[in-house]
Parts: sequence; C-alpha cells; structure tokens
Amino acid sequence: MNSFRYDDDDDRVLNSGTDGHKIPDRDFFRKNFSTFGSIYTHFQNSIFQRYNNKFWDQPHYSSLEGIRTPYANVYNPADGVCCHFLRRGFTKPVKVSFNCAVWSADTRWLVLGTQNGDLALWEAEALKVHKVISIPAHKEYYGDGDRIKEQIPITAMCWQHHGNLLVTGDNRGVIQYCDETFHNVSVTKEAHSHAIRGLSFSPMDNKLVSCSDDGKMHIWSGGKDKPEQVLIGHQSDIKSVEWHPYRSLIASASRDTTVKLWDPRQGSCVSTISAHKRQVNCCVWNMNGNWLASGSTDGLIKLYDIRKMKEFEVFRGQNSEVCRLAWHPIHESLIVSGGYNGSLVYWIADTDQTAHSIINDAHRQSIDLLAWHPSGNLLASASHDSILKFWCREPPGSKLEPPLNESNQDTPPVYMYGPLPPNCSVQSKLANAMPINQQPSTTQKNNYSHSGNRGGISGSKPSRTATSTEISRKRPREY
Repeated sequence: MNSFRYDDDDDRVLNSGTDGHKIPDRDFFRKNFSTFGSIYTHFQNSIFQRYNNKFWDQPHYSSLEGIRTPYANVYNPADGVCCHFLRRGFTKPVKVSFNCAVWSADTRWLVLGTQNGDLALWEAEALKVHKVISIPAHKEYYGDGDRIKEQIPITAMCWQHHGNLLVTGDNRGVIQYCDETFHNVSVTKEAHSHAIRGLSFSPMDNKLVSCSDDGKMHIWSGGKDKPEQVLIGHQSDIKSVEWHPYRSLIASASRDTTVKLWDPRQGSCVSTISAHKRQVNCCVWNMNGNWLASGSTDGLIKLYDIRKMKEFEVFRGQNSEVCRLAWHPIHESLIVSGGYNGSLVYWIADTDQTAHSIINDAHRQSIDLLAWHPSGNLLASASHDSILKFWCREPPGSKLEPPLNESNQDTPPVYMYGPLPPNCSVQSKLANAMPINQQPSTTQKNNYSHSGNRGGISGSKPSRTATSTEISRKRPREY
C-alpha cells in the first residue's frame, strides 16, 4: 500500500508492511489551554463549601486539575503573578514584529497588529497562530490597484467594551473599523497627520479617542469622518491615551514628560502631572478608577490617586526604560511592566515599593506589548524580536530554588522561569557561589515548594504564603 503526504495534510503516514499507520504532527500533541475546569471547580466549591471551610490547593502536581482562577482568590494578588513560561510563537514563513494586541470579546482570539499591516489571530486555547488576515486599509497600492506598494504597520488597536467592533490605527494616520469577522466596516482616512499611538473607547462605547505623534487627540463618534473634539495641549508626541473606566475623563502621556487629564465634553485640560523627568511612554487606568499608573524612560513607574490628585507610590527596579504597563484584570493592586531590556517585573501596589517578581530574560529586545487574558491566569508579551510568549501561573508542586539574596531584603530578587528537574545540581552550584555565612541549610533547601494559588496546608495550619518573588530559578535554554 503506497501512501502519499501532501503539503496540507494534518497527519504523516508511514508504511509498515501492507498497512500504514499515521503519526500525527507535533501540533496534535499540543495541549489546549482552557479555564473551564478551574471555573467549574470554583462554582462547585462556592456552592457546597462555606468560607470557613475554604479549599486550599495542595503543593503537588495532582492538584493541577483542581487549581482555581484568580477570581476565586481576589484577596491574594500574588495569585495572579504569571512567571511560568508556557509557550512561544511567531509568524511563518516570515517573522513579523507585533506592535499591539487585544483579546476578542469572547476571549476566543488574541488579535495582534503586525508590522506588515495585517491582523494575526492567535487561538486562545491551542496558543498557536490560526491565520493572518490582510487589511487593505493598511496597505498602499499602485495605480492598477492590485499590486502592493507599501505595507503600513498597525500601531494601535482597541476593542469595544460591550460590542464586537474592532478599531485599528496605522503609522499613516488611518483608522479602520472591523466587525467580529474582521471584515471592513468603515475607514477614516487622514484621521491624523502622523502615526496613531493610542485608541480607547468610552465606558459606553459611544465615543472613541485617538492620539498621535502630531501632538493632538481626536474624539470620534459613530465612525464619522471628522472628529467631534480636538484636544490640544501637549507640546510633543502623545505616546498613550486611555479613557477612564466609568467617568468622562481621559488620561494621556506625552514625550514632553507630562501626563494630562482631559474633560472630553468641554475639550479642555483638567490637570497636568509633571512627575517624570523624561518621556512618558504609557499611562493606564486601574479598574477601580482611582489609580493611574505611568511609565517613563527614566525607569520609574508612578502611581497617582486622582481623588487626592497626589502621587502615592513610586516603583524603582526596572533597570531600564519602562515601555509597557498592564494592570491585572482581577487583582486591582497587581501590575506588570515591560522594559527596554526585555525584562518583566510584577509589582503589588499599596504594600511596599519593591518588586514582587522579576523575569530578567523574558525577551531579548524591548517589549512592545502586554495583554492579560480576561480571566487573569495568562499573560501574552511580545518584543521587537518578533517573538510572542505566553506566561501562566506556576503549577502546584513546582520545585523552586532557595533565594540567593535572602539576607539582603532591599534588593528585589530575580525570578527566572521554568521548573527545575528533580535531580538538579544547580542548588550545589549556587551554594558554592555564595559565602559560607550566607549558605542556606540543607533542610532549608528542600522546603521550597508552592501551590498554584499561593496557599498550602501543613498539618492543620496554612503554610507560609509562597510569594515566589524571592526565588531564583535555573536559566532556561536560549531560543
């Protein structure tokens, strides 16, 4: 029996005597990423168990099937820290950089805007690229209309809060509206004279604000060709803009080192925050609507309380320019930052001003986007090296290394990704590299383990909350 394999076949057929057997491709063995089991366990426990008899996940791999979502443990923000490297990916056959990303309304797709003016759809469960959609509005054609003259990068993207409308902006100042099937609905040409850097919908989705390198912000309504309001006040390029979660208030960050608050109804500036000394790259609202975070090229992350119009916290420890910020969708005090050196740093607000977890070698180049899954247990990050990576929470029973800087509480510890093998000699190597008076004891080495929701049971009392911030991990292989 002769068997043939075509380029579009999903299985590989091998001859074995008269009968052939199929060996599926590698993608067939790829496990899907689903939160159905966690959500089902959460609702089952909430019905049949009281709060005093709260279920705690055991620090063992057998508890993986019963691990709960961060929504089930809203009082512990450390439960949302995603430091475990899950998977990576890139477009084929040519690698393309990703500039922006947003999760679809039904969380089925991760939609990414590429440097070639296309939309890359990533499957939320399989965590692999589904297809790449070409957007004609972000292309420049020759006179015949068939040949592509130039591909315009997509630089900003936004999805409606309560609808299925996707808005994209490119490097030429064009805004396009797409429906849930990613088909063109309308195009606003010459929306800005320079590249669009930010898009954000109002809380009721009836207004849209856009910012650009031309130093202006435009407020749009109903897909009209002309803006309703033009907000002018920044002295240089505007790098980020975001509408308040439930108020008529807009925050913008600019290259002129200022963060401004705007009233969209009056079209005027309400307040100017001059807290940074260099360019402000991003500003994001917290879901509670009271905190505003800004990141700058001076390496500082500052939090403001708009109720008092006061800066109440400053985060230091990125050791590079802060390129991106993203608040956790469930834990309002947890925020992650991406640096120019490719590092990811997790911070917990209103506790102390030290880093909770640091991933130094998350990417090789500057981080261009950060996108939390709406359930809060998955983080997508992409850098300028055209690599997209997914991070999840540490699985129960992960073997962790003892902290190298346990004696020095002022220095935030480094947290590398990937669990250590059971018989690993890294512990002895790390111990030999430490001074004699700082080496942990043998019993101390073998007691580092934690569960997925940062809670464990030792006898009848909960064990020490494994923040896992103080733990240094084995360096992974280079990709």
